[in-house]
Amino acid sequence: MEPMRHPTGFMSPQLSGKGGAFYLWSTAGLFAPGIVPPRWMGAAAPKIDKLYYGFDTERLYIRIELKDGREFRKVLEDKQLVIRLLEPEGWQFRLTENKEQAELKTFRGEEEKSVALDFAVEDVLEMSLPFKELGLNPGDRIIFAVNLISPDGDLVERFPLSGGFMEIPVPDQRYFDKYWYV
Repeated sequence: MEPMRHPTGFMSPQLSGKGGAFYLWSTAGLFAPGIVPPRWMGAAAPKIDKLYYGFDTERLYIRIELKDGREFRKVLEDKQLVIRLLEPEGWQFRLTENKEQAELKTFRGEEEKSVALDFAVEDVLEMSLPFKELGLNPGDRIIFAVNLISPDGDLVERFPLSGGFMEIPVPDQRYFDKYWYV
């Protein structure tokens, strides 16, 4: 899935989970579903409205907003959020009703590795992923999808809705130079 808007500069926002942080995320890129397909046979309308992303040279920042001003913490009362990374392979972020802690885990064969994350969840979910601890270098990319899962383990919603994945490059110090012309 192509972003509707690419980031316009480096950012390092304070993660609060509060809505209305427009200026903190004003340079962020944006993934949004665009035209949502009609509801089929009583299927629920999508809950995820927008995914903002931005970065500095050390971390990727993600902000997920829900439709109709729903509070993210209330959605997590009966669902869990899973962000599955296709690249780097094997990493998965899982957030449930225990919103006090979350981690990014990978399982490769017998090896299990965890990375503690900075995140905040209230009205929206905001989080940061450390490039270095994920084994990523400038020029690599992060490819991922977001899932809402029911207590039974059933997929409630996937973002992007198309079934594809979102792709974000790992920047170097000169990443935004290519966008400037003199």
